[in-house]
Amino acid sequence: LADIARGLEAVSPFWKSLFLFAALTGKRVGNVRSLRWNQIDLDGGVIVWQAAETKNRRSLAGPITPGVRQILEDRRRETPPGSVYVWPSPHREGRHIMFYESPWQAVREAAGRPGLLVHHLRHIAGTTAVRAAGADRAQLLTGHASRSALAVYTHLTADDALPAAAAVESAWAAARKQARPR
Repeated sequence: LADIARGLEAVSPFWKSLFLFAALTGKRVGNVRSLRWNQIDLDGGVIVWQAAETKNRRSLAGPITPGVRQILEDRRRETPPGSVYVWPSPHREGRHIMFYESPWQAVREAAGRPGLLVHHLRHIAGTTAVRAAGADRAQLLTGHASRSALAVYTHLTADDALPAAAAVESAWAAARKQARPR
């Protein structure tokens, strides 16, 4: 992650905020680019994407973490008054930003990761969320329609199973201790 974080420093605050928001929320970059202010409830701590706005045609809700809140507050200050979009197009009034390939290329170059896709931010979020909170909660965060879809985005290793294996071993050790004759 440090290399990608370093890469984000190579782009303007506008692009850094968009890419970091995608990384923190685990949402598709298309959903991030088209995010409107009326989808955000800062007081309630939630962002809602309606079914018509998502790939799977299912409504999604995402939590507003402190990092996401800071991005949104910064964007509110930087966004022109009356803008509907969090990331409005600087060239097409009333539209959201469309093309991110050039700034993403700058991120890749600064990170030293020529094959890095912006969609990899979603993979990183999925993997990190599964490791920290389990598949059910990760699926809620990323908005994947199924556990099998989420599995494509998570890249776990045998080391990730160690806490689960230790818990199973501990449970058996306790059970065996109780089962011993006194």
